[in-house]
Amino acid sequence: LLFTLLLTGIGSLYNAFVSDYPNFVIARTITGIGIGADLALVNAYINEVAPRASRARYTSLIFIMSALGAFFGIWLGLILTTPAAPFPLGLPFAVAGPMFQGNGWRIMYGIGAFLALVGILLRFQLPESPRWLISRGRVDEADKIVTGMEERARRKVPDLPAPDAEIPVQAGATRIPYAEIFGNRLYLRRTILLVIVWFLGYVTVYAIAQGLTVLLDSLHYPPPESGMIAAFGTFGFILTAIFAYFYGERLERKLW
Repeated sequence: LLFTLLLTGIGSLYNAFVSDYPNFVIARTITGIGIGADLALVNAYINEVAPRASRARYTSLIFIMSALGAFFGIWLGLILTTPAAPFPLGLPFAVAGPMFQGNGWRIMYGIGAFLALVGILLRFQLPESPRWLISRGRVDEADKIVTGMEERARRKVPDLPAPDAEIPVQAGATRIPYAEIFGNRLYLRRTILLVIVWFLGYVTVYAIAQGLTVLLDSLHYPPPESGMIAAFGTFGFILTAIFAYFYGERLERKLW
């Protein structure tokens, strides 16, 4: 998680200082690799450290933070990269133009790099996954982390319920090769299905997120107006995340 955020921050900082299109593409590729890896690792980490009965809620909470980040990012982008225009055709207080001489987008990437640095400092406070430590035979470290979690929980709930059952632990587990995993037809079918779902989902999401303003520009919408149309979509992003947070545990995962 530290490395993925570092990679994202390096890509954003690189973007802020590029001087030509090839370097811009390279910087965006570095940032994309960091973000893509982070999305996968954050969900895996939450599933390993969150309480079993509340995993959907904690995952949705991460999604809410992501939605808020997208919300503030796109509206800040409108302020820094579009000229002032009367609302709702734009933002009257937008500052792009002579003030930044077309460099508002560089400031946006610089802000992204700074936030990545803040995130890295915060992530140093995250405990290592007890499951991962146990799989590497580091049982004492895992026990220390779990004990700390229990102590923090007792400050809020003095009488914690006992675990449902003793969970068998296999310390120092050997790594299972992918050939063995995918040799199981059940896991193979599930993997293929989820790959297709995620692939189609992200193609749709990022095509709209990255290409909507370009499409609107081709239809002769001025930049402030096309930006406003895209920005209002972030309200739905936030509302969906909040809905999932409150109702995610009430339906089976596959129904969501």
